Amino acid sequence: MAFEEIIGQKRVKEILAASAHKNRIPHAFLFYGPEGVGKDAMACALAKHLNCSDPPCHTCSSCLKISKGQHPDVKMLFPHPSSLKPEEIGALIREKAQQPYGKATFTKQASISIETVRELQRTLPYRPYEGTYKVVIMSDADKMTIEAANALLKTLEEPPAATLLILTTGRPHALLPTIVSRCQKVRFDPLKDEEVEKVLIEKHEADPAKARFASRLAAGNYWKAQEFLNEDIHRLRDEALNIFVTAMSGGIAQIVETAAGITNRFYGDELKDVLRIALLWSRDLLLLHEKKEDREIVNIDRITALRKYIEQYSSSEIHNWIDELKETLELIDRNVNQHLALIGLMLQLEKRKI
Repeated sequence: MAFEEIIGQKRVKEILAASAHKNRIPHAFLFYGPEGVGKDAMACALAKHLNCSDPPCHTCSSCLKISKGQHPDVKMLFPHPSSLKPEEIGALIREKAQQPYGKATFTKQASISIETVRELQRTLPYRPYEGTYKVVIMSDADKMTIEAANALLKTLEEPPAATLLILTTGRPHALLPTIVSRCQKVRFDPLKDEEVEKVLIEKHEADPAKARFASRLAAGNYWKAQEFLNEDIHRLRDEALNIFVTAMSGGIAQIVETAAGITNRFYGDELKDVLRIALLWSRDLLLLHEKKEDREIVNIDRITALRKYIEQYSSSEIHNWIDELKETLELIDRNVNQHLALIGLMLQLEKRKI
């Protein structure tokens, strides 16, 4: 993946291109920002740019090897369970190189171990084998164990020549301050909905209506937007509306029963997706209250139902609705019991008589 293939992030591209052009590459970068916005993709693009004889060519041996995850001077590290076999790690590295917006998920706890860092340190002192730079891309660097982080700190304090370490993270506060202070920090912003929508239509040949919905629901996360294309979004939306219907018309017993059913069917990120869809629905209601054009409405296929809602509820009531949804999402992010959080949300909606 080259700079021009990366979605958005114009400011970051300009910063990195200027550094490369002036030959002012630091020994370490820290790419930080939300998930799915291109941090790893940008790291791969920079590795290509630095090792290409005539950037950006995309066709030379160096560029092709980096694209396939096979360049001897470009290493990709990421959190994984300790039980993962070397050949499994190699396959994931190749997949990550080809799809840098993607993210590996594991059923077991994943981390970057001290053994991984020590193995890296054994190879770094040697000069680049084929390229100009040795580039190490450490994805989700905040998942390093404390031992691994302390070991990496020694490398950052005395970096080998012609070596660039790129750490990526969505949680810079979880890294050791001493590691952060030894890296040049580059902030990545959420992608614009329109940018993601365009790529979903052009690259994935998505239905425009579904691409619009998926891009808004993903909130600037391209990786998540791709997942939504393959999900039954209508089923998630029905569950989101079930929350509102039960809160508005059901008693406490029905609220408890509905919350139990939803959290049994959806847990973790899936439950948050349901709540985010509820937020999109609420946003559409506000837009209709403000008499915005239909093209701004995400749930345009349910416009009749939306109009019935705004006949019953004022914009101030819907603002309260949004506040409660956001607070519930924050509680779930803080690992509050999801069943209780959902019951609390529905009781608050019922209390506000939404």
